[in-house]
Amino acid sequence: MLINISFSPKSSFITGLWKWFKIWINTILSLMLIVLFLSCNKTKTVALEKSSQAADSLLSPEDSTQAIQNLLNSMIFVEGGTFIPYQSGEQSISPINVKSFYIGKYEVSQLQWRAIMGNNPSNFKACSDCPVERVSWYDVQEFIQILNILTKKHFRLPAEAEWEYAARGGKLSNNYLYSGSNNADDVSYYRKNSRGQTHPAGQKRPNELGIYDMSGNVYEWCNDWFSEIIQNETVSRNSDRVTVKKKYKVLKGGYWNSNPNSLITSTE
Repeated sequence: MLINISFSPKSSFITGLWKWFKIWINTILSLMLIVLFLSCNKTKTVALEKSSQAADSLLSPEDSTQAIQNLLNSMIFVEGGTFIPYQSGEQSISPINVKSFYIGKYEVSQLQWRAIMGNNPSNFKACSDCPVERVSWYDVQEFIQILNILTKKHFRLPAEAEWEYAARGGKLSNNYLYSGSNNADDVSYYRKNSRGQTHPAGQKRPNELGIYDMSGNVYEWCNDWFSEIIQNETVSRNSDRVTVKKKYKVLKGGYWNSNPNSLITSTE
């Protein structure tokens, strides 16, 4: 940033002196602006570091207990039943029988993950109510193991058949394309409306069972190894009994940068 000062000198000496004076003033102001810019960016960097440290810091015992209790209180009962999954755009011949089970009303939040694991691996950290992300299937197994020890319960990841049955609304299903609607904007954060980031769980419309974000926001792990055909729930729960190529674990539901096709409940 430079300044422009108007002056009518009466001599060449004064003109030369005035010229050097303007150069000196402009140089000083430029240096001041550079220092101010660096200072502002340093302040911004420190603020971001403090925010990141706060997101990774350990919770107090009281906050941890409350976070875990909120997780327990948000479990939804899914009455067992039968459904016909879609495969490659066509209905498969064999119906799938699913036993009754409980599933989380919301995706596991960053706060709940911190309460159990003592860290926050998420990319979008400045949102404790946003779902935790950047966790592997094996990270989730460790989370579940600790959660079971602390609560004396038996949590696990859902089988793919269980996940799809719950996402489609169980016995209350209206056979929507997405989990709770045929309009992705009603129930999902995805490429069109996410603004390039995750969002707090439970802000969109729930599905028929009252479960949120099973389409969009973040992908959700299932217990199964990937297979071209969804196995019966009793087999899927014990994936080692299924003869499939064990290379990938199943992810469902799409995420904040997905296209609408990835949000369909049958999509893997």
